[in-house]
Amino acid sequence: MKETTIKLYEYSELSKKAQEYALSKWRETVDDPYMQSHMINLLKEKLEERGVKYNEDSMDVRYSLASCQGDGFMFIGKLEWRGQTITITHGDHHYSHMYTARFDYEGLSDDEFGQFKVVYEAVCKEMERIGYEHIEDTESEESFEQECDANEYTFEENGKMRNV
Repeated sequence: MKETTIKLYEYSELSKKAQEYALSKWRETVDDPYMQSHMINLLKEKLEERGVKYNEDSMDVRYSLASCQGDGFMFIGKLEWRGQTITITHGDHHYSHMYTARFDYEGLSDDEFGQFKVVYEAVCKEMERIGYEHIEDTESEESFEQECDANEYTFEENGKMRNV
């Protein structure tokens, strides 16, 4: 039998190069299981601020926030605006942004729908910005350091995490 001893380090003890390696590997695999519910709750607030009522059972958010072409934010469901029901569906199986939304707005004039669409797009743009800020914060070095401390992560000298 062969026995080997490996030195393990806390994140703060690593060289700058090893810290960069550890952070880059973590960013490749980090997953935020609460982002979807966080985005739905924020969306509800943004809609309420603008006088839009929503059917909670039908509400869903769709987004791709990877800083790539075609990224964005959209939401679907049944909404009530100015006493009229608007049903929003997703009209594209490839992308998820506000321009892929399809609207059924029976009962609204084209002018009224145009006013609603301005509200819809403003909310989508704001939610997209919030989503990117959330991701940036989640993937920040400060957030990673806190995660390492809270979970007592250890690393090899080169920055490879040992207790994954």
